[in-house]
Amino acid sequence: MKIVLVFSPFVEPTYIPIGIAQLKSYVEKQIPSAYIRTLDFNNTFFNNLTKKYFWNHYKELCEICPKNDKNHRCDRQVYFTGGQESYTFGAHCAHDAEGERFYDLTTYNLFVQEITRSFTCWNDCFSAVAKDVIEDKCPVPVALEKMLEPYVQRILSEKPDLVGFSIFCGMQLSYSLLLARILREKTGLPIIFGGAVMAHVNVCEFLEVFDYVDFALAKEGEIGLGELARNFKNKKFEKVPGLFYRKKNKIYHNAEKYLEDLDNLPFPDFDDYDLQHYFSPVPVLPLISSRGCYWRNCTFCSYSKSYPRPYKIKSIPRLIEELRYFSSRGIKYFMIDDDIISATHLCAISNALTKEKIKVYFGAITRPEKSFSHEALECIYRAGGRLLLWGVESNNERILQLMQKGTHSDDIELLLQNAAQIGFTNHCFMIVGFPTQTVQEIANDLRFLLKNKDVVSFHLHGFLLKKGSYIFNNLQEFGIVATEETPVFTRHKKSFYDDSVMFKSSLKLDWKKIKTACEQLERLFLNNRFQNTGHAHALILASKNKKVML
Repeated sequence: MKIVLVFSPFVEPTYIPIGIAQLKSYVEKQIPSAYIRTLDFNNTFFNNLTKKYFWNHYKELCEICPKNDKNHRCDRQVYFTGGQESYTFGAHCAHDAEGERFYDLTTYNLFVQEITRSFTCWNDCFSAVAKDVIEDKCPVPVALEKMLEPYVQRILSEKPDLVGFSIFCGMQLSYSLLLARILREKTGLPIIFGGAVMAHVNVCEFLEVFDYVDFALAKEGEIGLGELARNFKNKKFEKVPGLFYRKKNKIYHNAEKYLEDLDNLPFPDFDDYDLQHYFSPVPVLPLISSRGCYWRNCTFCSYSKSYPRPYKIKSIPRLIEELRYFSSRGIKYFMIDDDIISATHLCAISNALTKEKIKVYFGAITRPEKSFSHEALECIYRAGGRLLLWGVESNNERILQLMQKGTHSDDIELLLQNAAQIGFTNHCFMIVGFPTQTVQEIANDLRFLLKNKDVVSFHLHGFLLKKGSYIFNNLQEFGIVATEETPVFTRHKKSFYDDSVMFKSSLKLDWKKIKTACEQLERLFLNNRFQNTGHAHALILASKNKKVML
């Protein structure tokens, strides 16, 4: 059996999709008769934009975009008319293996601006045009057919028995649904959807709305996809763990079965990707050392839906074996893409890397907790740790208590200063508008960032109320007086919703003033080269700082 797994736009063009690479290696090992081809159309899309004839095709989107009419001309039409040259410049800078333009701050800011603008435009414009088509309000326009035909033909060239779409983030939904529909109409090929997003939505509802999607897998997909490959020809779908499928116009969901030991996973198979074509001067490979979250108490979070209890980690020998393997193939940069990693686990990895003399650079997402002592940070830095992405969320003690973060405002600033002194690049994730958070508390968080301007960059994101979170299940406790769901798509009088819920709070905030204050703060960080940098670029830049390995 042959399966094609597709990773669609729109995700940052530096990202190397590990999910489908892991599925490929696991299923091919477990089911010798199965063959999987992984296609990263996200990477293909952003590379194709450097070609003039592709750009000309995409400009046709403006002519059919519902945002344009006789009385309104979208500002983005100007960009699509003359933006190809500046985008190509940005792409060439990002691919610059010698790194001269990449490491020059002025040039870097210019090309990141162009790539970011292009990313935002294409995501917004494609979604706007695709929505009516996805909802069956109009046929597929010629402009969209032109855009998608090369991708359709690429899939069909593999002569697959099954086509899968991995939805890592919500921005991939429109592209994937439209491509799946065209494939179904042209060929009748069976379609399966999976990926992180599917763990956070009502999958039965999804399949009811999109009847051209045959199957779905949520949460862990390795066992389910392997068993689907084993049972596909005999159609014994009831034997496939975790599978959502149709039978006699009804949707069924089989009981889940999860991996018990991550050490049994083979290394992800990235061989279908050209790692030199990602938008970085050198590849930055994602690495998974655990599944789930060891904390699992944050009141705003619903990530625990993605993986079942208990929190699972790869053993240190198994992880070191994986790092040694990819390092021997020339990969020296790794982002540990766990939901979160503890200081204990990160130190254990670091000690093993130092002992084994494996020379790599890595970054990780973690929490600003006391266990990151000076000794722990030195250990991590010595092993090649350079970038720490901190889930700070707030520096107000009252808000941290409401979030159940398990961190304390008195410790956070000291930890960030300590990490910077050792040589780390710090990036802080902050939440604005957490329920009951006052304007004064928001201002305090902005002042905290400004005070630490020399040692941090930051990302401010508005609070999102997520289904399944503690807050969602205890609205009154957080001053939320009303909620409202807005469908993402409505088709055949049936609606599909994501996991975010609109809400009204008893505390009224002046969002116009808050937005202005946030924008002013961002302008003050313009000379911080890490402020508008993606994770992959930040790690590469952090590895070139003046500090050396301890």
